[in-house]
Amino acid sequence: MSFKQKFNAALQHASDEFQRLNNAGKLKTEEDVDGLAANKEISELVSLIESEFIWIAGKYTVTFDFKSPSKFVYTKDTYAFNLSQEDVNELKRNIDNLKLDITQRAKTIAIKDFEPKEIIWVWRIPELTKI
Repeated sequence: MSFKQKFNAALQHASDEFQRLNNAGKLKTEEDVDGLAANKEISELVSLIESEFIWIAGKYTVTFDFKSPSKFVYTKDTYAFNLSQEDVNELKRNIDNLKLDITQRAKTIAIKDFEPKEIIWVWRIPELTKI
């Protein structure tokens, strides 16, 4: 099973559990929603994301491939970029951001007048070198 399939299945289970608890009136306060992190379905989703984090320090190569219903000319090129351990450590902060995003989305649905905080996603823009 691919990561996408695993992720979609875990997300569906977590969403179903959230809906079940919300429909049962068990998510009335921010603390109730924060407690979802201990829920089996939610923790399985987070564990999957943590275990499947793909970036490691090192050199990467990438080839862009474009398709269009209209005919066009494109020369396929390959590029390389490097990620340092510092880059990887910074990108891993997005795991916590994802947990926060999930929690805030749940609070937005379950709690009237909840105002989510802005999430600052971590990006790296490495220099691409044509190979």
